[in-house]
Amino acid sequence: MRFIAYERNGTRGLAVADQAGRHWGLDDGGTHGRLESALASGRDGLKDLAAALLKGEPIDPEAVTFLPPLSSPSRRAHQLGLKPLAIISTRQWFGKIHSTF
Repeated sequence: MRFIAYERNGTRGLAVADQAGRHWGLDDGGTHGRLESALASGRDGLKDLAAALLKGEPIDPEAVTFLPPLSSPSRRAHQLGLKPLAIISTRQWFGKIHSTF
């Protein structure tokens, strides 16, 4: 599952990509919480969130502003293998980073 947080027309939302790479999502009011609460619920929480988002509206990645998926990444997020946005952005600009990062 690939989740994205976004802002569109001043409204924040959350979306998930389907197997074909299309994004489906809902504004914050339709997600009953953020990605953090789904993470806290474990695999079932993430599956439930993804199922709800896939029933949402199509999201055009070109028409939204991408936001960090977690509002404040915790130590738990790093333990799960989620990388800070700075490292992801750096990889995007400079290619592969040394394995110590």
